[in-house]
Amino acid sequence: MQSFANGAGDVPMIVKRSGKSTEEGIRFGRMEMCYFLGVAYLEGASVPPDATLAVRWLQRAANLGSRTAQAKLGAAQGRMTAASR
Repeated sequence: MQSFANGAGDVPMIVKRSGKSTEEGIRFGRMEMCYFLGVAYLEGASVPPDATLAVRWLQRAANLGSRTAQAKLGAAQGRMTAASR
């Protein structure tokens, strides 16, 4: 999942089976994967919580156009700032 989100991995079978493996579908899939990885690291869901990785993945999703990631990114950066005080 991470390699696909990074743009380095093959398109996951679930995307191929969905019929959305067009260029636009793959770009949207990458954006969603980056967002979900960011949320997973932010909330510690199925991975250990890691604010730095959360911000990295949310930033990638935001750069791909995810408005939801932009909002979560602000919250994640706020948590990091509060934790460093």
